[in-house]
This record gives sequence, C-alpha cells and structure tokens, in this order.
Amino acid sequence: LQEQRKEIENKFKRQTANLKQSIEVEKQLRIKNKAKAKKRESSLKEALGQSQSAYKEKKEALKQSQRICYEKDAALKQALQEQRKEMFERQTADMKESLELVKQLHIKNKAKA
Repeated sequence: LQEQRKEIENKFKRQTANLKQSIEVEKQLRIKNKAKAKKRESSLKEALGQSQSAYKEKKEALKQSQRICYEKDAALKQALQEQRKEMFERQTADMKESLELVKQLHIKNKAKA
C-alpha cells in the first residue's frame, strides 16, 4: 500500500513538474511572441513612415514639375504674343509702304496725263 502511495505521489510530482515546465514554456513563448509582434509592429511603422515620406517627396516633386510647366507655358505664350505683334507691325509697315508707292504712282500718272 505504501508502495502504491509512493508511486502515486511520484506520478503526481512528475505531472506537477511537467505542468510547471509546460507553463514556463508557454510563458516564454508568449514573451517571445510579444517581442516578435513588437518588432514586427515597429518595422511596419518604420516602413509606413518611409512610404509616407517618399509619397510627400514625390508629391512635392510633382508640384515643382507642374510649376515649371506652367512657367514654360506662360513664357511660350508671351513669346508667341510678341512674335504676333512684331509680325502685325511688319505687315502694317509693309502696307503703309505699298500705299505710299501707289500714291506716288498715282501722282506720277496724273502728272503725265
């Protein structure tokens, strides 16, 4: 009877030790998983920050590019307007000169007649 009792006690002690070991292993796993989760979270936050930073840089570069395009467009419009004005002034001067020549020819023809 004592042997059975000792056997039962030993069995109980082994089971208790095994349970304690299992509990400790579980704790260690939880700690390890928490650390991994925190590391993963910080990595994701860092990646998000980098992504947002890159997005802001690209957005700013796009704004600058658009501003340069608007400036070039305005310069081209200005140059075209100036070119049209010069062409109009040349045509006007040519027409005045032609008109003056016609008047002179008319005066000469009157004088001959």
